Amino acid sequence: MAKPWAEYLGVAEKHVAQIEREIDTMRIGYQGVKNITERETRRGLNEWLASAPKQIRVKANAFEMLAGHTPLQPAYDAVDNGFKHIQLLMQPKTLFRPAVENLAKAEQASIYAAQAVMRREAMDFLHDLDIAEPSMHSQIQAMEGMIEDNRFNIMGIMTRDARRIKEEMVRAVTAEEPVATVANAIRNWQINSSYFNSSTLSHPRGAVRALMYKGVEEAVAMGEMGVPEIGKQMWTILPKAVGHSARVDKALSYRLFDTDGLNRYFNAVSKKTAAVSDWKSLGLGFNTDEIYVPVFAEEVAEAKEWSKKKRRGLIEEDI
Repeated sequence: MAKPWAEYLGVAEKHVAQIEREIDTMRIGYQGVKNITERETRRGLNEWLASAPKQIRVKANAFEMLAGHTPLQPAYDAVDNGFKHIQLLMQPKTLFRPAVENLAKAEQASIYAAQAVMRREAMDFLHDLDIAEPSMHSQIQAMEGMIEDNRFNIMGIMTRDARRIKEEMVRAVTAEEPVATVANAIRNWQINSSYFNSSTLSHPRGAVRALMYKGVEEAVAMGEMGVPEIGKQMWTILPKAVGHSARVDKALSYRLFDTDGLNRYFNAVSKKTAAVSDWKSLGLGFNTDEIYVPVFAEEVAEAKEWSKKKRRGLIEEDI
């Protein structure tokens, strides 16, 4: 027997807020790793620059360059050494901490630890909705996908942003820039924050969505949700702050869909933009905050009335 809708909704809202608190904690930890990477990369490049003459000149001829003998190699090494700190995010069996101020603490921040935190959140969420945990096989399957995807994104940060600062050094050398100009470029360089946040924070939320779907899918198969098949299972969509939703979420916030309807919606939207993933993983776009909450069959009528009121409130916000 499901909880009364108001109580059920209150439980869901509480957990959505808790997920965002965990995400905020992760954001601090990841920012620490980003800061260390930037600091150590700049330090290495400045050491390289200190040994350069007043006017940086290319001394190697074309044949030496092709053979890999380049005056830029120490600069490349400095960048690679700085970006090794981001590799710490891919180290398993570490404990996540809310603050990262030095290398020792950076080693405690990892995507594996973040996924473990979100697994706990998803299991608590399901439990408080009176839905059983999915099988361990399903949990591992969901988390493996998110972890592997997360790893690729972090490797993308290392490739993209390390390449960008290396290219700046190449341009500086080939243009024979003054040392002061190159020093200024090093001082102002930083990892792209938007790309970094999307690459690190999208997947923890994705793990919650994936794990909750697995739990509901198994509950439907056991006849516990009151619907004959997963395609008929109803869901409502909550943004991170109940009562207010970011612009990107207004297309979905507080609506009710069945599983088949959500699949059709995402298939249609994905044809228009590559940013959309799957509502059972990364959601409506990179780092969006919506959570898909299952609705028991006996709660659907009340949930629809609630949805109409919430949607009307969103419309009034835009007037």
